[in-house]
Amino acid sequence: MKTIAALFKKVEVELPVFLILAVKLPVEQIKVYGVFFCALCLAAALLAGSVARHLKGREKKFVLVFAALFLAGDAAKTLFMPAYTVAADILLKGLSLLCFLAALVVLRRCGSGRAKPGFAWSVALLCLAGTLAWPSFLFFYLPVVLIASAYEQPGKGKNGSRLSFHAAWFLPALCAGGYAVYGFYTGTKPLGIVPFAFLFKILPLRDILPAAAAALPLIVLLLLLWRHALHSAAEQKTKRLLALCAAQPAGILLLNFFAYYAVSDGWKTYIAAAVFTQFCLLFYFAAAREKAVEAAFEKTAGFLLKKPLFLLAILIYLVQSAQIFYPV
Repeated sequence: MKTIAALFKKVEVELPVFLILAVKLPVEQIKVYGVFFCALCLAAALLAGSVARHLKGREKKFVLVFAALFLAGDAAKTLFMPAYTVAADILLKGLSLLCFLAALVVLRRCGSGRAKPGFAWSVALLCLAGTLAWPSFLFFYLPVVLIASAYEQPGKGKNGSRLSFHAAWFLPALCAGGYAVYGFYTGTKPLGIVPFAFLFKILPLRDILPAAAAALPLIVLLLLLWRHALHSAAEQKTKRLLALCAAQPAGILLLNFFAYYAVSDGWKTYIAAAVFTQFCLLFYFAAAREKAVEAAFEKTAGFLLKKPLFLLAILIYLVQSAQIFYPV
């Protein structure tokens, strides 16, 4: 029994996270998408476990509350297995997501001193690979990588990190230019500007409202958490970065009002990506032990823990809303 308990303690976070994410895959789709979907679930579970091990006591409890809220929703499934796309596109989107998660891991390791600052250059290559795999990397994930990269540059001579910050946007931007040139010569327009006449046609309320309603409690809690973090931040640089974190979902939605590519992700994916990246930023700052974010976690998650019935109601809403708005 002691051996089993010791083994479980090593995966006390990873195993539940993996199982909760894995069971979201419909049974009839296991044969086609099971392996790759489970690989993404495993990557997310390993990252969650890594963050949890950096925290102790109350901080860990508060982060786990928000992790439970995220797992109750449908954002992970939406990104791990996008609807209405063929298996090849799902593979490419998944690879783009893995590049994003790997970039955050590299940045945190460099920022914590567990890896040499020069390794931060690999972030630029991961961003480039993510953009090549799927152009939405530019809209969904690159802003988060840039915010995290800027956070890891405290002006202490970390030249490798500083150079990687510039390369992280330059190489994907170069890749985006390549997509634009390709579209110009082929007429496929993998990247482009939406004509004004079609602007309102790509904003269907019947798609936007259900996706927003399904994530409504998370949207409210995230806004409150960033607000508390901004009030708790002491340095102006930290305040600016936290303000960018709060505005980052609006950037995703705004960019997708005007920019498009060959295969649209759809509004459900846009909102799921906004929620997912917000949680990535929160957990990144939690792993970095950012005091302002820790204080915000204590206020927001602490309030939820004092109101267990309210927390339970939110969890039930998040679980059921996915079934109500997206029964398939």
